Amino acid sequence: MTIKAQPGDWQVHEQGGMAFTGAGEHAYFYVEKTTLNSMDVARLLGDAYGCETSAVGLAGLKDKHAITRQWFSVPTPDNCWRLEHPQVRCLESARHLKKLRRGELVANRFVITLRDVVQLPSEDITALNTLGFANFFGPQRVSADNVAQATQWLLNRRRRKVSATRRGWYLSVMRSHLFNTVLQHRLDRNIAAHMQIAGDALLDARPAGPLWGRGRSVASEDAQALETTALEPHAQVCEALEYAGVSQGLRAYHVIPENLAVTPLAGGCMQFSFSLPPGAYATVMLASLAEVVDASAPR
Repeated sequence: MTIKAQPGDWQVHEQGGMAFTGAGEHAYFYVEKTTLNSMDVARLLGDAYGCETSAVGLAGLKDKHAITRQWFSVPTPDNCWRLEHPQVRCLESARHLKKLRRGELVANRFVITLRDVVQLPSEDITALNTLGFANFFGPQRVSADNVAQATQWLLNRRRRKVSATRRGWYLSVMRSHLFNTVLQHRLDRNIAAHMQIAGDALLDARPAGPLWGRGRSVASEDAQALETTALEPHAQVCEALEYAGVSQGLRAYHVIPENLAVTPLAGGCMQFSFSLPPGAYATVMLASLAEVVDASAPR
């Protein structure tokens, strides 16, 4: 299947979970953007409102070659929309006491047009609806280049000072890479992502793996043994993450899309609509069904 042949083929609507106070130091804008990434919009908003980009809040990063809707917060005394840009428009505004923080959303709703679809058996769609898919971090986060750069910095971080934003990105890349390593280790041993084994940590009643950091792993028994074996070649990186000060976390090994609907279209195309929780990747879900070709990727 081919994705992102056109920006309208990939539509994402952020579902926020905020209860706005109606007053406060921050204006919230629900923004639709086209063929821009989220940080591009944050920089444009910073310029328009005379503040640093770091003062602009957002709950998550959305795709560039797409039409996406998401909330941004700006420290400004009024709700006046000041950004004039052909690829950005404001759909809604509100006021709130606090800056919007990463992860402060309920879900992302996707409407995706797939082109050049060869065949998707109905039983695969049924399995996706009932068992979900392995919750890997996508290549946007853990490309070989990202992991190499993050590893080099992490193992030499006392001598290589970077910005707080870059530091956070590198730490996130490394924790994601280690999680993917453990999950792949389980799959290689025929333990499906939705399967629970002895000693598994649970997150929302689902087996979950480590987002590595300071503190003891909550896995035990068979799950701990598998985790230890998977991460043994990465002991130096694990130790460096602990010294970097991030705390141990958890991420579910599998995700079940909500309200999944599949509609055949003309010309060998299909439309998928569904919702995913924060941090889950639509590209990973689609790749669990068939080979994915990203038409927007550099050639």
